[in-house]
Amino acid sequence: MVEKLSHLVKQPRKLLIRAFGKHLHTIFLRKFGEYYKANNNTFDFLISVENLIHIEVRKLYPDAELPSFKFDSPSDDTLVIYYESNRPLADLAHGLIEATIKHYGEDIEIKTVSSQNDNAQKRTFILTKWRDL
Repeated sequence: MVEKLSHLVKQPRKLLIRAFGKHLHTIFLRKFGEYYKANNNTFDFLISVENLIHIEVRKLYPDAELPSFKFDSPSDDTLVIYYESNRPLADLAHGLIEATIKHYGEDIEIKTVSSQNDNAQKRTFILTKWRDL
C-alpha cells in the first residue's frame, strides 16, 4: 500500500512512513498520555520506551515483534539510539522521534546512520540538543 501511495502522491516511501510515525505519535499521546507526563524531556521519554513501554506491551501481547532500542549518552546534550527491527520501519521510528521532540518543545537535531543486516534493519539516531552560543 505504501508503494502505491508513494507512486500516486509522488513522494518517497520513507517520507510517507515518517509522516505516519508523526501521526501515530498523536494517537499514542491521546491514548497513553501518562507516559509522556511521567517524563520531563525527549531523552528521558525515549529511554522509557524500551525500559517501560515495551515491557508493558509485551505483557499484553507476548508474541509482539517489537523493535529494540539501545542507548548511549556520550554527553548531557547527546543521546545515541541504536534501533533494530526485523521489519523495515526505522522511518516510522524517525517520525515518532521527531514528533516527540516537538511535543516536548526542544531544539534537537537528528542525524541518522542506516544499515541493513540480513533480515534486520538497523539505524542509529544521534540526537543532539542545540546550545545557544
